[in-house]
Amino acid sequence: MTIRDFIITGWHDGRRMVVRHKILVLTILVMFAVAGSTRFLRGDILGTGGSGGTGSSSSSEQSLRTCDSKDTRFEDVENIDEARDIYRRAMTAVVYEREMILKTPSLWKCGTGAAGEPPIAELRALADDLPGWHYRVDTSFLFGGVTTPVQRPVTFASFAAIVAEFQREYECKLTEIQDRNIAQVSLNNDVEQPAQFCCMTVGDFQGCREQTDASMCDTPLTSNARCDDQCPVLLYMSDLISRMPALHQNVLDEREISRVAMERMLNTMRSFDVNYAIARQFVCYQRASLDLKNEMSLLADAVSCMPKIWDAVTSIHDKKQ
Repeated sequence: MTIRDFIITGWHDGRRMVVRHKILVLTILVMFAVAGSTRFLRGDILGTGGSGGTGSSSSSEQSLRTCDSKDTRFEDVENIDEARDIYRRAMTAVVYEREMILKTPSLWKCGTGAAGEPPIAELRALADDLPGWHYRVDTSFLFGGVTTPVQRPVTFASFAAIVAEFQREYECKLTEIQDRNIAQVSLNNDVEQPAQFCCMTVGDFQGCREQTDASMCDTPLTSNARCDDQCPVLLYMSDLISRMPALHQNVLDEREISRVAMERMLNTMRSFDVNYAIARQFVCYQRASLDLKNEMSLLADAVSCMPKIWDAVTSIHDKKQ
């Protein structure tokens, strides 16, 4: 058989197969058409959008957030000690609240959805102050180009995501302090608090400096890092050279310590969470069995009263007769 005969025979066989299974072939063609149109509408073929294309979708652009402390608990904080104190107090509050819930069965609720959520007031308060835990809804068709921030749902299971977002905000504040290290040192914001400051005259310089001896001061000692704005904050170049690397290292150490502490906390809490899910089910089963027992007791009492009621009815009928 020549190649020409082979091709002609194969073409006739394929034609007979298409005619015999035309419904199956038509179904396959329709499936390919639907799949191709779906990819075209998503932009995967043209690369104009979606995660798999070369472009970026509008949702991806809207999800990008700058790393700053605006509208956060750290917005007006300038000192690293103050930022550390805010971070630790907030983390201590939410961790203590969760720990109390996990080890107190009386706080567990049986149910689904909001009915089964334990009291998480501290976690809700923290999420309310997180710009990253909000998304914006376009209300331009109602108010003319206005977007309204809407808080994401806060549940007992969203603890890890909320504290991770708070950790991100804290590290953003540390980055701001680190980027402005010259200004931080120049304003004495790198000095560990509490400390005393006063106006001092050193050679040709007179400025606000840290001091513990009041006799060396031109003004009374104060806890204000800027000496209550009584004198400019002037530093020698040697002070800047020695204090700027120390501030930089302090920020790096604080970032590392906070990350390790949060990771260990989440690992510890995760082990409690696994046991909590099982223990909560057992407690709920126990409560359900007690409710069923009480209901059966009430039903038994009602049934035991029925013969007395029947006797009373019978005696009344007997009197009528």
